[in-house]
Amino acid sequence: MPTRIAVNGLGRIGRNQLRLLLARRSELELVAVNDPRGPRALAELLQRDGHSGPSTRGVRFDDKHLFLNGHAIRMFTERDPLRLPWAALGIDIVIESTGAETRSDDARKHLSAGARKVIMTVPTAGDDGTFMRGVNEHTYDPTRHHVISSASCTTNCLAPVAKVFHEAFGIDAGLMTTIHADSTDLLLQDIPHSDPRSAGGKGTKISAGDTGAALAIGRVIPELEGRLDGFALRVPAISGSITHLTVTASRPVTVDEVRAAYETAADGPLKGILRCADDEIAIADTVIDPHSSILDAGLIRVIGSQVKISAWYDDEWGYSHRLTELAEYVAERLPA
Repeated sequence: MPTRIAVNGLGRIGRNQLRLLLARRSELELVAVNDPRGPRALAELLQRDGHSGPSTRGVRFDDKHLFLNGHAIRMFTERDPLRLPWAALGIDIVIESTGAETRSDDARKHLSAGARKVIMTVPTAGDDGTFMRGVNEHTYDPTRHHVISSASCTTNCLAPVAKVFHEAFGIDAGLMTTIHADSTDLLLQDIPHSDPRSAGGKGTKISAGDTGAALAIGRVIPELEGRLDGFALRVPAISGSITHLTVTASRPVTVDEVRAAYETAADGPLKGILRCADDEIAIADTVIDPHSSILDAGLIRVIGSQVKISAWYDDEWGYSHRLTELAEYVAERLPA
C-alpha cells in the first residue's frame, strides 16, 4: 500500500515537496497539507513560482482542497498540530516544513495527532536523529527514530564533500564559509531583529551570520565532531549558493588526487547527490539542479596538506530532492 504523506507548512521547501511528491513515481501518496494562509494564496504561489517558473500542472482550489493536475489534496489551516486529523486520514509521515517548529517537542504533536513519523526540515535539538541521504541514512532505526531531522540545505551540501575527503585523506580540522542566497529571515527595512546583522538592508548588502552546518556535521559524521566550524554570508540572490571548505588533511595531497576522489564518489556511492563539474560554472548553472553538492573541480586549491574545496548548490531544489528521498527511505522501513 502507498505510504500516506502530509506536508505541514507550504513555504519554499513545502511547495517544492508538493511538486516532487506528485512528479516522482514512488509509493508516497500526498494526502493532505496544512498552512494557515489558505488554499487561494497557496494555489497562486504554486501556479506562479518566481524561482522555478510557472507550474506545468493545472492548479485549482476550493475551500477544503488544492487540486494539482487533477490530484485532490486535503487542505487545512490549523496553527496547532494537535488539531490536525492525521489519525482519521491514516497519515504515516508528516513533513514538517514550516521552519517555525524548530523544537522536537513541537514536532511530536504530529505524533499525538496520529502520524507515525515526522521529518523536520531544520536542524533541531532533541530529535531522535539527523539523517542525510548518501551520508548516514543506514543508521536510521525505525523502532527508535520517530521524529527525525533532515538538517539544513547547507549541511546537505557540506556533508557529502566532507565525507568524501575525510574517507580518502582524513580531516584534522577545517573551516567552512557558505555564500548563501537571501532568506526570509533577513529584513528589508530597519526593524529590530535577534541578529543585528539581519536587521534591514535585504537585497542591498552582504550579511554575515552563524550557521549550524559545520557543527551539525558531527551528528551525521561522528568522526568529525568538533573538527569543523564556520559561518554564512548572505548575498542578494534569489537562489543558488556555494560552500567553501578549507581543511587540514592528515597528509599532503595533490589537486589530481582530490579531484579523482570526488569523481569516483560522484560516479559511485554518491551518484545523484554529488556532481563533479569540470567546466567553469556560475551560480545560474546550479539553479534547479537536484544535487546536494556540485563540486567545482576548477576551484580545488592545495598547498601541502592545506586544501580548499568549493561546492555549489541550489539551496531549495537540491535540498528538497534529498528530503523527498529521505521520506521514501523512511517509508520503505515503516513497521507493518
